[in-house]
Amino acid sequence: MKKTSAGEAFLLCFSAILIYAILKKPDIAIGYMRSGLTLCAQRVIPSLFPFSVLSALFIDMGGADLLGRFAGGVVSRLFGISRVSAFVPLAGMLCGFPVGAMAASKLYRRGEISVRELQRLLIISGIP
Repeated sequence: MKKTSAGEAFLLCFSAILIYAILKKPDIAIGYMRSGLTLCAQRVIPSLFPFSVLSALFIDMGGADLLGRFAGGVVSRLFGISRVSAFVPLAGMLCGFPVGAMAASKLYRRGEISVRELQRLLIISGIP
């Protein structure tokens, strides 16, 4: 039988308390959920959508390869990544973490980077 750590026990108790609070006052929980979804629909998605589309087009049109040839040496030495993935930290810093993460995922699905480099890029692209 697996032994439960103190952190896991705390998370379990905290989750049980949250579930109880949601079941006890569902109208308050629904109100907060509604405001969170409204915020996403009105602010977050419209602000990230253009950047995600443009970064996907940039990668599909070979811009990541081109950027890797010119600026990839500096970025790859700075972050310890390959030249082809030099676009990902720049996209993460300029457009936000989700765009950098999507760019890294796209490069991985195309077979241009390894899993280890994908993990490194996900950490790097989240730097503010």
